[in-house]
Order: sequence, then C-alpha cells, then structure tokens
Amino acid sequence: MTHVTLAEFRKDAQGRRYTDVLDRDGAALQDVLRILQDGEEQRGLEYAETRFDRPALAGIVKTIERLRSVSSILARRGIRRNRFKMAVGVAVRIRMESLGWRKTGRKGSVGVGSHFSRAEHYTR
Repeated sequence: MTHVTLAEFRKDAQGRRYTDVLDRDGAALQDVLRILQDGEEQRGLEYAETRFDRPALAGIVKTIERLRSVSSILARRGIRRNRFKMAVGVAVRIRMESLGWRKTGRKGSVGVGSHFSRAEHYTR
C-alpha cells in the first residue's frame, strides 16, 4: 500500500500550488493524510464510489471534519478555508490515483458532512 506524505504532496504538480496551505495548516493537512493511509478509511473512499455513487471524499468526510485541527479551519470563512478544502481534494486525488483510480472529470454531491458539498468522482 502506498502512503501519501507531505513530501509527495509537495512534489505533486497540483499539490505544489498549495504551499500557502502547507505553511499555515500543514499539521491539519498531515492529519488528513494520516486518515487517507488508514485501510478502513481507504475502503470508505472506494465504497463511496462503487456502492453509493458518491465522490470518494464522501467516504471519509465525516472523519476529516471531526478532526480538531481541521474543524478549526473549516469553522472560518474566506480564502484560507477554501484553499484548505481544495488541498484536501488534491490529497484525495493523489491517494485515489495511488490505489489505481483515475479522475472522471465529473463532480458530484458529497451528500454528508457539513463543509464539503461537491467533489471529484473516480473510476478504476
């Protein structure tokens, strides 16, 4: 199983565009990456796509939103919050690609959670 690290996130073509998030909220993003490494959470990503026709993020969004480090960022308004949410989407993409999935170019309703409304769908 491949794990996504902050170093890999920084090397990713899209991830490197989020240095502001890494500098300000790197600890919270690291917490998200830890969730993405968990086997049970990985199944949540895949079940969301295969069994519930929801974006992968729907399978872990509640777990992410419960993290204290993340909830404090999501409770705010403005660009910092939005940039963090986009960085979470990048982290999910990196993880899904490492599992053999690819983007569909189609967004869908997350349907659960409080702060993420739409996210990318993936296919094998």
